[in-house]
Amino acid sequence: MQRTLKLTGIGLVVVLVTASLAVASARQPRNVQHPGSSSVQPAAKLKSYSIVHSGSLAAPALTHTHAKTTCPAGTKPLGGGAVIASGSLSVNLAGSYPSSSGWAADVNNQLGTPTTVDVYVICAKKPAGYKLVTASTSAPGNTQTPVTATCPTGTKILGGGGFTSSTTLLVNLNTTFPDSATSWSVALNNSGVPSTTASAVAVCGKGVTGWKRVTGTTVTQPDTTQSAATAQCPGFDVLGGGVHSSSASLVVDVNSSYPNGSNVWVGFENNGSAATDSIEAYAICAKL
Repeated sequence: MQRTLKLTGIGLVVVLVTASLAVASARQPRNVQHPGSSSVQPAAKLKSYSIVHSGSLAAPALTHTHAKTTCPAGTKPLGGGAVIASGSLSVNLAGSYPSSSGWAADVNNQLGTPTTVDVYVICAKKPAGYKLVTASTSAPGNTQTPVTATCPTGTKILGGGGFTSSTTLLVNLNTTFPDSATSWSVALNNSGVPSTTASAVAVCGKGVTGWKRVTGTTVTQPDTTQSAATAQCPGFDVLGGGVHSSSASLVVDVNSSYPNGSNVWVGFENNGSAATDSIEAYAICAKL
C-alpha cells in the first residue's frame, strides 16, 4: 500500500509541475523582445502608388534642356525616367534622377531640329527606411566613368538614376541601372570637357511586399542604330528601372529610360560606334 501511495504522489507532483509550466507558458506574451535580439521589419504594401508624367516638353535644337515632374502631395519618388521623341542618335540623356519631390531629366539635343521629352516619376507613400543616397566622382575628359551609390544596411534599392554637373552636349549617360539588390550604378561618357562630375543616386527603402529585381532579355544592338530593351514585372507593379550597356565607347548613350505602363520598363540606347553592342533593361518590382 505504501508503495502504491508513493508512486501516486510522484505522479501528482509531475502533473502539478506540468500544469504550472502550461499556465506560465500561456501567460508568456507573444513576440517577446529578448536582450540582444533585433526586430524584423514586416513586409508592407506601398500606399498611394501612382505614375505621373510631365507630358511633352520642348527640347530645342542644339540645346541642353532640364525638364522635371513632381509627385502628388504626401508621396515620394521611388523611380522615374524620361522618353525622348526623337529616334536620332544625336539626342541623348545627360541625366535622369530623383529629387526630394519628383524626377528630373537633362536632354542633350545635338540635332539642328527640336524634339520633345516626357518625364516620368513613380510615387508612393514613403516606405520604411526611405532615403536618397548620392555618390559622386570626377569624370575626366575622353573617358567613360563609373560611379555607384549604395543603400544603407537593411534597405534595398527601389529606384535610382544619374547625372552630371556638365551642360555640354557631349557629356551623356551610357548606363543607369540597379546593379544589385542594394546599389545603383551609372556610367558617364565625357567626350566634351576636360573634367566634370558623375553622380549616381539610389532610392532606398525596406519592408516592401514582393520586392524583386528583374533583368530583361539581352538585346544585341548593331552599330549606328537605336535599339530598345524591356524588363517586365508580371503580376507585380514597377517601382523603378534602368538600362545597361556593355559598350565602353564614348558614343554609346542612353536615349530614353522610362516606365511603359505599371509593369514594364523600357530602355532605348543609341549606338553611335562602329561595333556591335548589347543592352539589358532592368526593373524593380513589388506587389501592390
